[in-house]
Amino acid sequence: MPSFTLTGIFVATKAISFKGENLMDCAEKSLDPINLFGSLPVARAGFLIKVLEDIEDETYLGSTFRGMLGWQLQNLSCPYQKRPPCNRCIIKEHCPAFILIEGKSPIPGLSDSPRGYILYPFKIPAGKASYQLSLTLLGDLARFYPLIRKALANGQKAGIGRQRARYTIVEGKAGRSDTCDISRLEEILEATTFTPGDIAVHLITPLRLRKKGKYLDELDWPFLLESTARRLEALSVLYAGGKALGKETWQALASLFSTAPAPLSLEISWKEYERYSNRQRRKVPMGGLVGKAHFDHPPEWFAKWLYAASLLHVGKGAAMGLGRIEIF
Repeated sequence: MPSFTLTGIFVATKAISFKGENLMDCAEKSLDPINLFGSLPVARAGFLIKVLEDIEDETYLGSTFRGMLGWQLQNLSCPYQKRPPCNRCIIKEHCPAFILIEGKSPIPGLSDSPRGYILYPFKIPAGKASYQLSLTLLGDLARFYPLIRKALANGQKAGIGRQRARYTIVEGKAGRSDTCDISRLEEILEATTFTPGDIAVHLITPLRLRKKGKYLDELDWPFLLESTARRLEALSVLYAGGKALGKETWQALASLFSTAPAPLSLEISWKEYERYSNRQRRKVPMGGLVGKAHFDHPPEWFAKWLYAASLLHVGKGAAMGLGRIEIF
């Protein structure tokens, strides 16, 4: 197997917290993501990838890499020569490929649960056809990291996309290919130095928030925060042995989120986007909200929830890197 090295993954942020006289009160502290979900393990790794051939649609490669990994994980995991349909396989509950790509939760209310991983490829401006592919694994899914690394390495020969474009994993100077960085959510959030000031929120990849059966074409900030909290709750319950927050906590969060400040300026709009699904043999819509907003000295609780959203992505398609938020 060709050698390759993991590089560090960093979330673009600006110091956005408040110290001194602007401390949060006790109620707000009890409702921040550190207090509610701080024990959630977050494993992060990165791969520097160079695509060697033209790709038909380079708009966004998250779904492309996810599709390739799905096939390679099946090749590595499935013991059957003639593969049965995954959803009818007798060992599916123990199969890494099924758990990562196909599995649904048996927990009531979480059957359409979030995937416990995030693939986010972004193009490196200095390198032609070079990408940094960040991988995030939540909770106990970190145990599958070596298998995912092997699947990504095997994919170099198989290629990606409909035209099977070959790629290579570039060896770097830092990091180790056999490990990934694992921290608790509280450690990551607490490591951020917060200072008062304006913050800019950038929606990098389409944000697909569904409310009352319809995708939002305008950003609803309280609903964005609620979606972040619900995503964290589901990830914690499904992959880290966490407990549901309960009615009283959700009522308190709803009350807090309803006080979210309005942005000082807003340049966010709906962007149409679609991808081709090899499994469904058709194009699948993936449009969502993109753009940026600026806030003037927002409260600390609001900034912390936004930072949690930037770390774990939000909305439909988050596992493929959609709903990417960056804070400056």
